[in-house]
Amino acid sequence: MPHYTSPFSITSQFAFCGLPLRLDTYRGCGFQCSYCFARNRGGNRPGETIRPANPKQIHRVLERALDHGGSGVIAEFLQRRTPIHFGGMSDPFQPAEAQEQATASVLQSLGRYRYPTVLSTRGTMVADPRYLDLLQNLGHVVVQFSFSTTRDSTASLVEPHATRPSLLLRTMETLSNHAIAVTCRWQPYIPGISESPMEFIPRIAATGCRHLAFEHLKLPLEREKGLWQEFVRATRHDFFEEYRLQGARRDGREIVLNPQSKLAVVLEAREQVHRNGMTFGAADNEFQYLSDTPCCCSGVDQFPGFEN
Repeated sequence: MPHYTSPFSITSQFAFCGLPLRLDTYRGCGFQCSYCFARNRGGNRPGETIRPANPKQIHRVLERALDHGGSGVIAEFLQRRTPIHFGGMSDPFQPAEAQEQATASVLQSLGRYRYPTVLSTRGTMVADPRYLDLLQNLGHVVVQFSFSTTRDSTASLVEPHATRPSLLLRTMETLSNHAIAVTCRWQPYIPGISESPMEFIPRIAATGCRHLAFEHLKLPLEREKGLWQEFVRATRHDFFEEYRLQGARRDGREIVLNPQSKLAVVLEAREQVHRNGMTFGAADNEFQYLSDTPCCCSGVDQFPGFEN
């Protein structure tokens, strides 16, 4: 199988994102969340075979930049030790990793440099003993887990191919017990489907989670009819029509609710996060001023080793 050849990239939100440098070990994602913005972006082509990156290529990029002073935009980020967002466009611990081991190989390379890394996942493999050892060797690492709900019954409707929330909660607790910093992205919060912040946030906090980022569902303009229709049938919600009736607007490649429709639940989430001893990140861009740290999605700037 040919390798995925563009594992490093810069986010389009470079101007204000605290984690602009992305690294992906796969093109495509086996979790197949129908609402995911990345399904049709960043080289991902839904329906095609999931392709792993070549870990040797990634190692060469790191080596040229960090051992030999190589030039180029990616090299400049690496030389400044800008934290890597590992899993920006696909999940590094999706089912394909069990066979391909691309993420394991790249974690070994990053560990050589003790490179500050933020791992985004919806997988439980990250807590397997081998990966725990790799994460602890890495030193500066934060693992952030994505949820739309903590209810298994709801998840079976909105993301039937993804890991059940109950398993993710246990995985978060395992990492926390091994002194690995864990954060949460409640992205997306699905109006009318996701539970209330009062129910969701204490469950997350009980795992030892340190930070929670919150963002409403954005409707991608590019969407697969089959998966989206499955989503509409399962939830009994036509979100494009519901958003239109609430005065939603186009923002780039997505349809987003207007701020007035979102503010009350954003403030409620923020209050619950603080009440449960975590820091808060407002990932709806217009509410970033409500965040406790400049890195809204991950909160990593509060952890040692992530100063850049």
